[in-house]
Amino acid sequence: MFSRFSRKALFLLCLVMICSVALFGFVACNDNGDDGGALPDPYADWMSWIPDDVMYRDLSLPLTHNSGCIDVWALKGRFPQEVLNCQQGTIYDQLMYGVRSFDLRMTTDERTGKIVCSHGTGYGIPLEEVFADMARFTAEHEGEFITMWVKLYDSNPYSRAKAEVVKETFEILEPEKYFMDDSYNINEMTMGEIRASGKRYAVRCDESWCDYVNTTCIFPRTYNGEYNSGALEKGEACYDYMWDCLKNADENERIRLSLQRGAGGIVGDVTPFQFMKYDREYFLELMEKIASDEHALKVCAGASIDFATYDYVQCGKVLELNVHKGVVKDPDTYLKLLQERYSLPPVDLDGRDEALKEA
Repeated sequence: MFSRFSRKALFLLCLVMICSVALFGFVACNDNGDDGGALPDPYADWMSWIPDDVMYRDLSLPLTHNSGCIDVWALKGRFPQEVLNCQQGTIYDQLMYGVRSFDLRMTTDERTGKIVCSHGTGYGIPLEEVFADMARFTAEHEGEFITMWVKLYDSNPYSRAKAEVVKETFEILEPEKYFMDDSYNINEMTMGEIRASGKRYAVRCDESWCDYVNTTCIFPRTYNGEYNSGALEKGEACYDYMWDCLKNADENERIRLSLQRGAGGIVGDVTPFQFMKYDREYFLELMEKIASDEHALKVCAGASIDFATYDYVQCGKVLELNVHKGVVKDPDTYLKLLQERYSLPPVDLDGRDEALKEA
């Protein structure tokens, strides 16, 4: 017969065992991944949240405009640097923010002889850095798929890109292994088929010099000089025009919006950064309208952004459309993780008047 002390010790031992089992069950039930790890990042690994049966063309993708125009060196006597900068984050930064499609305009830096990204008469980052960032990212984030539009920029009279040098630089990305050629129609492929292909990139460029052209890459289609260019105050008209493009599109079309604006005839007076800040109110309104309209949501396949890494809101709102499209696994969790990085208001909307004065 147990003594009072023995019964007490046995009771305590049982209590410890019960608590341990309960704790183990709690941990098991709150496991965030199949292998016990955390859930995939909602920005850097957002494609992993998309089921295999979803069509690639039905996704909403963040894109960047003049993707490599960071810390642009402006040719002497031409436009100031601030007018030519369209991004402030590296290509790797942009990928970590969720960008999956890039606008790369190539020229030769007359100072170094290197192929660089170009905006007008300015020199951005070297193409080899662009591709090195992409190679690093895709090695770290399996299943994330990238498209790019590579152009030999012909508006710079001082230096032109040589196609053979661009082709040589492609080798950083192992094109024979990882590029989709024109035998792949990515707009007819599911995400599962893209993953099964083992390919990481699709490139749109001039067939006269590029060996890996894929004409099925979709790039922004709403740029219109009448609306995207001009005075700072034209933002509302520009965003109304983009909305009209979506509303009037055939249901089988897929539209990627050109959010970027330029000063046009008053070039040099307003910077892309000022446009981005001034237009933020219209951007948020447009994303809300798209999310609540079945037709606009279906045809909207993403948007091209200036200063995509200024905050998480721009890329996040474009990715958020995938939740409204119903193409995301565990949408409630994904949306929560996505919005945790938002900081609303993301920019000082009251500062729009100040931005206008600065211009």
